Amino acid sequence: MSATLEEISGFLDEMGWKHKVLAEKQRIITGHATDNYLDDRGEKGFTIVISLQEDGEYIKTIAPQCYVYNPKKDHHEFLDALLIVSWRTKLVKYEYDPADGEIRALVEFPLEDAKLTKRQLERCLEALVQIIDHYHPMLMVARDTGEIKTPEELEKEFQEFLAQRRRASGGGGLQLDE
Repeated sequence: MSATLEEISGFLDEMGWKHKVLAEKQRIITGHATDNYLDDRGEKGFTIVISLQEDGEYIKTIAPQCYVYNPKKDHHEFLDALLIVSWRTKLVKYEYDPADGEIRALVEFPLEDAKLTKRQLERCLEALVQIIDHYHPMLMVARDTGEIKTPEELEKEFQEFLAQRRRASGGGGLQLDE
């Protein structure tokens, strides 16, 4: 048993995802909005390519050009941070093409003689979106400063910053009348 573009398109329709089928390339193009992730144009969201390979017995969900790494200007800790994300999470991995600096996030798996289910596709797409979005701030700090801070550390620093601002302004935040 193998997956087909028609089957995947039907699942995406059921899930409410807009998409375009590129039958000649055995791909479907879709995308998703994000809360944290910004693409290189400053837009909140990214493209997702669902690719069938090996006559539908192998499937990939890819966020192409998720990032671009330039070793001459970006800190190498960015690559370390990508590996940390892979270590901390399930399913999603990152690939780096040193020829052009492209970094893509993806989930791939063999179907072989199994049938693709809607739930499998949902899990792959949800993981891709959630992990890229959640870890984006960490990756940008690593790329831009060379510091690797987990999302939890970044949130703690932000909360400490807000508390410091409240103390400096002499206010403790909003005061409610009793």
